[in-house]
Amino acid sequence: MPSKTSPKKMEVAWLRNEAVRLRREGASCGQIADHLQISRSRAHQLICEVLETLEGESITEGRQLRALEAERLDALQHGLWEAAVGGDMMAVDRVLRIMERRAKLLGLDSPAKYSATDPSGEEAVSGVVLVPAEMTLNQWVAEFGESAPELDTPELDSTPEPEPEN
Repeated sequence: MPSKTSPKKMEVAWLRNEAVRLRREGASCGQIADHLQISRSRAHQLICEVLETLEGESITEGRQLRALEAERLDALQHGLWEAAVGGDMMAVDRVLRIMERRAKLLGLDSPAKYSATDPSGEEAVSGVVLVPAEMTLNQWVAEFGESAPELDTPELDSTPEPEPEN
């Protein structure tokens, strides 16, 4: 196995750094390839390798930060626990807030689902119905919408009167 400082590994590391430097300066993969005297696909590959490494490091750093924050919350909760269990209501409130924050940080709470409902709590029916001008809504429902809910809104039960022309 070649050492980490073998000439070949050093050359690849230099190429990666140069490719990223040039890309950061706005050079295209073709320009990077010309400058480094490599193929365009190799220039693209070098940049992608660096980006994948950075992405992996970011994910790792995010996990480490999340773990650090969880440890801090644990320490805070530990300091308040005896007082909270002993009945100190301010300590109880603080412990609950710490627990809420931990749940958010670690994604422990399941997402809330919301649905439109009618006054009885049943799922509300929603939508738009285009009714021809020569029909009332109730006429349309009688003819085409046997499964539609009963309409009892008076203003929907009549045909609108045409506006007078000026």
